[in-house]
Amino acid sequence: MSYNKLSPDQVAYIEDGIARGWTNTRIANDVFGRKSMESTIRRYKSNREELEKDIEALSEEELTPDVLDTLCENPDWNLANLAKRLRTAQKTNNQLRKIQRDVFDEDEDIASLEDILEKATQSINSKPRINYEYRPESSGTPATLEVLLSDYQIGKVTRYYNTKTAMKGMELYGQRILEEIHERRSKYPLERIVVAMIGDLCEDHSKHGVGSAISTDTGLSEQLHNAITSIWDFIIEPLASLRIEMEVVCVVGNHGSSTHKGMGSFKEGRYSYDFVVHKTLETLCKVAKYNNVVFNIPDGTFATTQFYGKHAIFEHGYHNNISEKGMVDQMRKRGSQMQLHPTYWRQGDKHHHTCFGQGEQVLNGAFFGTDQEGIEYSGILGFSGIPSQTIMFHTEEDSVGCATVKDIVNIQVFVEE
Repeated sequence: MSYNKLSPDQVAYIEDGIARGWTNTRIANDVFGRKSMESTIRRYKSNREELEKDIEALSEEELTPDVLDTLCENPDWNLANLAKRLRTAQKTNNQLRKIQRDVFDEDEDIASLEDILEKATQSINSKPRINYEYRPESSGTPATLEVLLSDYQIGKVTRYYNTKTAMKGMELYGQRILEEIHERRSKYPLERIVVAMIGDLCEDHSKHGVGSAISTDTGLSEQLHNAITSIWDFIIEPLASLRIEMEVVCVVGNHGSSTHKGMGSFKEGRYSYDFVVHKTLETLCKVAKYNNVVFNIPDGTFATTQFYGKHAIFEHGYHNNISEKGMVDQMRKRGSQMQLHPTYWRQGDKHHHTCFGQGEQVLNGAFFGTDQEGIEYSGILGFSGIPSQTIMFHTEEDSVGCATVKDIVNIQVFVEE
C-alpha cells in the first residue's frame, strides 16, 4: 500500500492523539476519516520511535550553541524537551531523513523533522482538535438532540464489566451518537443538543462496604478521573466541537454518596462525588473555549430544561417506582414543587430501558447489566438487562396528539473485553 505524505497539520493531530492515549484506529478515524488507515498510524509510530532512539543517542556536545535557547528554558517541560530535540535534529537532519525514507515511499516529498517537531510543539500550547464534519441540510426540520447518560458506574466489576470495557462502551456510545446525527443531517439538522447526565457515573469502592471494595477494580479517586476523561473524550468534546448550542444537564445519583443505601439529604447536587465530574467537565469546556456549551448543575437532586416549550424533568430515580404510573406521579410531584407543568420525565437507576408514550416517560439503561448468576450486588438484587443508553430527536410541535419527540434511538453499549 502506498503511503501518502503527511501534512504538518496531520502530524500535529497524530501527536495529539498519541499524547491522549487514543488507539491507532481512533487516531486514523479522526485524522483521515477512515479506520482502515490504522496501518498508517502504526507505521508513523514505528518511524517516530526510531527517530527518538537516534535523537537520544546523540551527545549534548553536538548541539549548536545559542539555537532555540529561549524555548529550551521554557518552564513547560514538554515544550523545552521538544525544543532540545529539535535543536539536536537540525545537525543530523540528513541521517534522520534516511530513517524516514525507510518507512515512507522514497518518491514522495517528506516533511523535515524540524517541521514535524515544530508542529508538535505548537500543539502543546494550542491543543488543536479536528472538528467532526457536520454539514446539515437546510431543507430539513430544525431539531434538538437529547442524549441521556447514566449508570456508567465505572470501576464496577461483574462477569462482563470492568474499567476497560466501561471505557470502550463509552467510546462506542459516542461513535454511535455521531453516526445517528450524520444519518439524520438532511431530515433533522440540529440547532441544539442537550446532554443529560443523570447519575451514577462512578461505582465508589466504599459504597456497599467490603462488598464494594472487593467488586471494584479501582478506587474512587481513579474512578472519578476515568469518568471525567472518558466522558470528555467520547461525549462532551466531540459534541461540543460541532459548535451547536449545547446544554449539559447534571443530576447526581445514589452512587455519588458513600452511604450504604440511597443518597445524602442536603445539597446533594454539591455534596455528591458526581459534582466533581460535573464541574471539571464545565471547566474543560471553558478552557477549550467551547462558548456554545452551558452547564445546568442544580444544588438539589433533580433538574429541568425545555424542548420547544415543553418542560422535561431529570432525576436519578433511586426511590422511584418505574411503572408508567410511578414515573408520571413523580413527574407531577416535581412539577408541583417547581410550579410548572412538565411533559417529559427522565430517570435512570434501574439498569434497563423502558419508554412510555412517545418518549414522555423514559427510563435510561446502564452500561452494564448482563447478569445471569447473581455474582455481585446489582445482580443479587435481580438487576439484569441489555446494556444501553437512549437518545431522542425533538422538533417543534404544536399539533394536538403529537409530541416533540420524533425519533427514539436506544443504543446498545455492551463491549466484550
